[in-house]
Amino acid sequence: IAISSIYFSKNGKKILIILPTRVLVNQMYEKIRGYMEKLNVNINLLAYLGKKEEKKRIEEGDFDVLIVSNQFISKNFSILKDKKFDIIFVDDVDAFFKGSKNIERVLILLGFTEEDISIAKEVIDLKIKGKFDFRSKLREEMEKIKKKEHGVLVLSSATGAIRGKRVKLYKELLNFSVGTGSSKLRNIIDAYIEDVKDFKTAVLELVRKMEDGILIFISKEYGVEYAKELYEFLLNNGIKVGLVVSKEKDAIDNIKRFASGELSVLIGIAHHHGLLVRGLDLPTRVKYAIFVGIPKISINITKFEKNLKNLII
Repeated sequence: IAISSIYFSKNGKKILIILPTRVLVNQMYEKIRGYMEKLNVNINLLAYLGKKEEKKRIEEGDFDVLIVSNQFISKNFSILKDKKFDIIFVDDVDAFFKGSKNIERVLILLGFTEEDISIAKEVIDLKIKGKFDFRSKLREEMEKIKKKEHGVLVLSSATGAIRGKRVKLYKELLNFSVGTGSSKLRNIIDAYIEDVKDFKTAVLELVRKMEDGILIFISKEYGVEYAKELYEFLLNNGIKVGLVVSKEKDAIDNIKRFASGELSVLIGIAHHHGLLVRGLDLPTRVKYAIFVGIPKISINITKFEKNLKNLII
């Protein structure tokens, strides 16, 4: 994504990069800047990290390459919708398309109109019901829409598990279907320790053996307070450790310090939207993951118990 963005923007293209977290937005920004320095090229690069001046530049269209988070698209689409992008990269589509309106928002940013999308939806509904006439005027309208000049969409996903009627818009307007992948072999050793009486001491022993490149995930049931306790415990025992939880102001700084080698260990929460779970692009630094407690998703079944299908799920 980083190299492609530099290459295409140098050739006059407008690029939008959408990432799941602000931490990743910052990392991508730093990565592209690093490549720009090495390649000795200059492009108008902008990342939205929460500052007013960044938002103003977005409104004015003052960028060649724009990097934003999923949340920014959902909350600030009004200042983007009049912009047209030649290439849009979406990383972690599962998270981005949970708000299914984002599917339509991306199509508008590629150059389609709301009327185009409405016609495509009508076609999809008729196809689902088996009533679409391939010789109809509606089909002719659809063919004209497909021939319109529009941007390119690049999607990236670990699972590709995007479902729902709106996803079919990609087939109608961009002529591709979202597939799924599978992985069978991984060069990873999974191990666990039974009957741990003192998590903190056990973690300290493991960290001393592993030495560097360690992520520690605290189960949600223990919470942020326990993560802070473990952080203090490791720090007091001479470990170069940083805390990465959403409400900590130093989270991004700690990730940078880990990336540079100044820190050996990062502690976060084992939550599917946690900063350590979704917010790292450091394959050369991360070697080990330690889970304190079992990572889990908790579901309140009382609201589902009247519906047997939901309860089984």
